[in-house]
Amino acid sequence: IRKRKRKRKRKRKENRENKENKEKREKREEKILKKKEAFHYSYSLAGFAENRGAFIVSWMVGLLSTIATVMVGALVFWTSYLISVGRTTYEKIKLEKQFTPNPFTRGFFGNWFYVCCPPQYPSYINPRYVIEDL
Repeated sequence: IRKRKRKRKRKRKENRENKENKEKREKREEKILKKKEAFHYSYSLAGFAENRGAFIVSWMVGLLSTIATVMVGALVFWTSYLISVGRTTYEKIKLEKQFTPNPFTRGFFGNWFYVCCPPQYPSYINPRYVIEDL
């Protein structure tokens, strides 16, 4: 009789544990399903209708950043061209000296070297004079 009672107790306990585990598993599966539904909802037309403002703002920011990137890129290429040729913007726009040789050009690599590593001229500021004033 005691063995039967023990077996019944074990079965009841196992049944309870199985029910609890089953409930936990079901809750987990529900959470996962809700996340999947939310993900698909956010990329569906219904999600677009709710988040239309955020969608428009993100597209506007992307468009403005693309335009800014193109403009800055054009400026960089224009400046690089002027450095390579050895001219200034004013000379290029004025077109007076376009067909005359430029006496200040150093060649392609010489111009770039002069821009990246300019010579150091002597300073006109006397450091001792500045220190004495303080």
